[in-house]
Amino acid sequence: MLCDDPECLCHPRPKKPFPKIELVLRGSNPEQFCRLDQPGSQLDVVFDLIGNTMILREITEDAKYRGASYTICLMIELKNMRFVNLEGLPDNSLLLSFRMRSSACAVKGSKMRVKEKYHGFSPDPPNSRLYNDLYLCDWAQQHLELLLPADRIKGWKTVALILKTFERITGDNWCHMVHLKKTPCVAGLDWKAFEGILIPDKEASSPESTPGEEKVIQFLADEKKNKKKKKVEEGKKLLQGIYPLGRVIICIQTIMSFQRQLLLWLCASFSVILSTPVFAADTQAWKLRSVYQTMTDRFARTDGSTTQACNTTQGLYCGGTWRGMISRLDYIQGMGFDAVMISPIIKNIDGRVSYGEAYHGYWAEDLYSLNPHFGTHQDLLDLSRALHDRGMYLMVDTVINNMAYITHGGNPATDVNYTTFKPFNGPQYYHPYCKINDYNNYPEAQQCWTGDNIVALPDLKTEDEQVQSVLNKWIQDMISTYSIDGLRLDAAKHVTPDFLPKFQEAANAFITGEVYEKSIDIVCSYQKELTSVPNYPIYFALLDAFTKGNTSTLPDEVEVMKHSCPNVTALTTFSENHDVARFASMQDDMNLAKNILTFTILFDGIPMVYQGQEQHFSGAHDPENREALWLSNYNTDAPLYNVIKTLNRLRKHAIQIDPNYIDTQTYPVYRGPSEMGFRKGREGRQIVMVLSTQGSKSGEYTIRMMNGYQPSYVVIDVFTCRTYTVNDMGELRLEMDKGEPRVLYPVNLMYGSGLCGYGTAKVTYLDFVRNQSSPSPTPTSSEGWVPRGDLQES
Repeated sequence: MLCDDPECLCHPRPKKPFPKIELVLRGSNPEQFCRLDQPGSQLDVVFDLIGNTMILREITEDAKYRGASYTICLMIELKNMRFVNLEGLPDNSLLLSFRMRSSACAVKGSKMRVKEKYHGFSPDPPNSRLYNDLYLCDWAQQHLELLLPADRIKGWKTVALILKTFERITGDNWCHMVHLKKTPCVAGLDWKAFEGILIPDKEASSPESTPGEEKVIQFLADEKKNKKKKKVEEGKKLLQGIYPLGRVIICIQTIMSFQRQLLLWLCASFSVILSTPVFAADTQAWKLRSVYQTMTDRFARTDGSTTQACNTTQGLYCGGTWRGMISRLDYIQGMGFDAVMISPIIKNIDGRVSYGEAYHGYWAEDLYSLNPHFGTHQDLLDLSRALHDRGMYLMVDTVINNMAYITHGGNPATDVNYTTFKPFNGPQYYHPYCKINDYNNYPEAQQCWTGDNIVALPDLKTEDEQVQSVLNKWIQDMISTYSIDGLRLDAAKHVTPDFLPKFQEAANAFITGEVYEKSIDIVCSYQKELTSVPNYPIYFALLDAFTKGNTSTLPDEVEVMKHSCPNVTALTTFSENHDVARFASMQDDMNLAKNILTFTILFDGIPMVYQGQEQHFSGAHDPENREALWLSNYNTDAPLYNVIKTLNRLRKHAIQIDPNYIDTQTYPVYRGPSEMGFRKGREGRQIVMVLSTQGSKSGEYTIRMMNGYQPSYVVIDVFTCRTYTVNDMGELRLEMDKGEPRVLYPVNLMYGSGLCGYGTAKVTYLDFVRNQSSPSPTPTSSEGWVPRGDLQES
């Protein structure tokens, strides 16, 4: 029954059944396929966003709505298209920015070459064009098939099939039909949840069909007869009532502006709560980000002071707060960072010992209370909101391995009063005391205690089910309360390995877990338990390169890591943090610092920069490396501040041009006595960085290098804005000077970057493809491009 309700504002009932589009998800194994015209299938969302447009999307997360914005995977303009059965797509990410062009209809069974050349696939298909089997031109029986690897199918979540009349839809007259098949391809969907809204579709069912086999969900709306508040409440109730298993089955919007806003709001508000956990999507969203690591007590004060003394050697609280951080977010965002990591937020032990206080946040006492030195519950909520309002993510450093107790030189085995801890207030929740003598002995490192006899760190039994249950519930509540987007997990190598994936599943958030190890094999092995770990092997290789001048270790480590780690692009890359000595304490040359930052931000993975690195702070090991940032007066003219700004901007631009950029792996392209060249990105869209270990005292010289660009390609160094042309041999002659890094990118893709005088805009590679009419690789001002006057070509 379609429109018997007198208040239904549908178009007149068509004489024929509504046309049907059938969607099929097929894996690399021919036996693995899943029809997408039923609930329970594992496709994210099929949307009808604007009239006659269907979009398949994958959730990536949006800071403002906590996991509710989407990356377009496939867009089909239904009004003009008759394309079906997409073939030749070995791409794991499946059409991350793809548009089908209009074309004439053809006879059933014939082949037709798509007129537009497509880009954005990784790896490139054998043929850059897509071939499509053309079915009947009539909209009935349209069949769309998506081919993708079997392991990708597991990561897709929700399902929908949209049926439309394809007639003109006006503001007040609309009617959407959603047909659902009876048998889902993912078991476990509670069909009783749909009984209140499913109506037998007598007209669409064939005579041979079993009554009730095909169902119709009919969403009707009339803005004139329903107030906004009532609609919002009804929408909440609808979503909460019909999707108990956490699958957002469908969101359908109308052309009416309010209804459109309401729909998007409902989808945004409930997608995280309702959606099935998918860590790959969370990780993929974080790969797009670059992270600024703060130490809350040392970043910004509530009073805004830039002169208040802070003696790092004493190790005392210096007055940094969440409220102070809010007032300095412009400083962070000005460098191009779109995620911020803060210190652990929970209440720590109070009291001073010989080496200071718990200003760092790692001496946990009460998991259920906040650290009052950093601020209040409302302050942390306001910080989270302020970040998300700017489109930035919030990462929180987290401690689950241990609690803390001041023993003042006593015996940790007997002097700890467990009743002071919340919630683990008894010795039964902890391993018996033993001191770690060999940190490379993992059973010992995971069951004995860190800390000392001044501040004991009782080691939690993270293998215990009760401990696991409490920690899992606690992290869920914390993430939900403060809208936390990701976690750094302190001392992950000391936690029972079997608990790590359970904790990540409970958190349903991106986690990078600290494994302080130089060995690639050990660090990479932890990706079996966690999505991400900090890239310590690369950190040590960076030190070898830029403090000792060794140009072999870093390229070698890059090559080995590509073949050893499950996913290098999910690791967090850093060259300074609060646990290691500042680079400037080992080598104070400013240009070497530029080189090490260039690699940090442009290498595979999620770049993390520790506060003060942009100011060239030179503190040695803990506690000297935990300087108060306010004493720099937040200098935005500092050389490294602007180096980071340039690198972040280029990285974001490369991702905008090619969404698959973040999933490509870096590999060495050049090695000299004091230079290293690396390439990241697919041919024609790659970034090439050339690093020098000579330092600022070196003079001018020229290197000749193969670089992966085609002959006659014109590239630009984003630091000097000087252009270079690849010769007929595919060789680049690159001028080096004063040991500064060179970062090269194609000139013809610079528009929208905001670098070297090129304007800022949201563009994709297809935008450049569509505008290839100009033979010159250098843009002109008449096209809206504003190149700088000092561009030089070599």
